[in-house]
Amino acid sequence: MLLYNKALHDFQRNPDGHVDLRSFLVKLCKNLYKDLYRERMEVVTTCAREADKKKIAGALIGGSMRKLVIADEYIRLPNTVNLLDGSGEVITEPDKVKQITRDYFQGLYHHEDPPDLPKPWMQLPSVIQVKDRVASDPFIWPRLANVEDFRAMVRRGNH
Repeated sequence: MLLYNKALHDFQRNPDGHVDLRSFLVKLCKNLYKDLYRERMEVVTTCAREADKKKIAGALIGGSMRKLVIADEYIRLPNTVNLLDGSGEVITEPDKVKQITRDYFQGLYHHEDPPDLPKPWMQLPSVIQVKDRVASDPFIWPRLANVEDFRAMVRRGNH
């Protein structure tokens, strides 16, 4: 309530072009979040700089240089590719390079649908009996409830 009353007093004293209190509070909240984000980013960048300084200082006094090497480098798409037909022609246009690369990986990871094989076990007498029984008395879900079912539920268990 104290913060609300302070914001209401600030709004009444200086509305800053805001039509109502709600828009004033939204703007105030946005400004607070921007300040919070800025402070967090300052802390993150300061910690990153300090960590980098420690790595460099450690390497200079005889420590391992491995920490200074970035292992996870970003590998871009190729600028040129050979055609897939084996002619040896080199393509350099970005759109064609993208299309050829896409076609290559689609062909590489494409799989065929499984073949439609005969299923002789589906013709067994026991399977045919089950099929006929289910066809004559199908399982219907959800079951429709009536008054007797509700009364039976209320009679049992913890009310």
